[in-house]
Amino acid sequence: MMNKGFSELFQSYGMTINGNNAYGQIKGFETNVIIRMLDNLSPVTVHISCYTTSEQKRAIERSLQAAAIKFFRFSFTDFGIKLGFNDITAGKLIKRLPDLLNQVIGILTEQGALSAKYCPVCGNEMVYESTKKANVDGFAITLSSDCIENLNKSIAEENKDFTEAPNNYVEGFFGALLGGVIGGIIAFILYMVGFFSAISAFVAA
Repeated sequence: MMNKGFSELFQSYGMTINGNNAYGQIKGFETNVIIRMLDNLSPVTVHISCYTTSEQKRAIERSLQAAAIKFFRFSFTDFGIKLGFNDITAGKLIKRLPDLLNQVIGILTEQGALSAKYCPVCGNEMVYESTKKANVDGFAITLSSDCIENLNKSIAEENKDFTEAPNNYVEGFFGALLGGVIGGIIAFILYMVGFFSAISAFVAA
């Protein structure tokens, strides 16, 4: 279940809570939230669906870097922008999040990012009857029917390439698993004594 403070915060935006996920709209933008309390880097991940041109992406990147937000990461996706938030404690982050989300969405709006009325892939205005939701990395993304058909084709091609690849992934998997277990133990201990995971990566190092 989602931390009570986070749950109350996202419910105040009218978002639907499902376990550690929240879905809805914030200031007209389709928004997904995933809470992973033991994540060392970004225990709160927010995906904002929006269509942006390459030039707009560069302008948004410059503005976000200039904002110098603490414990913050971001990256563009094929469907918008993914934000990672952190702080020393959950309580501090809950207090900061409304201002941070306003700041980020303000930058998106200022630079011309298109809201939930438009397909985040093609930028065309969406007609409700011809839209579908895709589950992408745990995020519910609303797309136009044409774009979701293209997405399904792309996924099918990638799956085919993967199954036909001759590489052995077992060794790489166990190496990554070992590193994750060590970091997770440290993060869990710190979380149990009241700290958020911003400092656990430092302790692990």
